[in-house]
Amino acid sequence: MTTAGTKSITWLTQINGSAAKAQVKYSTDAELNGAATVDGTSAIQTFVQSTRGDALRSNKVTLTDLTPNTTYYYQVGDGATWSDTQSFKMPAADAVATNFFILGDIQTGDTANLAAALEKLRVQEAMTSVFRPAMPSTM
Repeated sequence: MTTAGTKSITWLTQINGSAAKAQVKYSTDAELNGAATVDGTSAIQTFVQSTRGDALRSNKVTLTDLTPNTTYYYQVGDGATWSDTQSFKMPAADAVATNFFILGDIQTGDTANLAAALEKLRVQEAMTSVFRPAMPSTM
């Protein structure tokens, strides 16, 4: 469910390449001058494939009290290591709420568990719908 003036940012990191800490630095300034830092959650997420299991650190930070129609710049990290700067623009105050989830390269040709993973995400995020792309028969 979307709450006006909020934005949740979620990302994955390697377990051995990051601390168990999720932070976002953000500002309305592209150089992140005067940036605020917000703590979030970091948890180990396992992914089981047909031939092996993998685990990554799933990180989430929710920013609150954001101003409508304003562009924000941010970096994600663990307090010591930070991403490149990204940006988003908050919708106008009268905009219709939209929820979406983007799933990029899942690093496997075995998509047998993808439907279950999407359903778990839908339930966890209380989303009203999840985009289910057609899966290619071969990768």
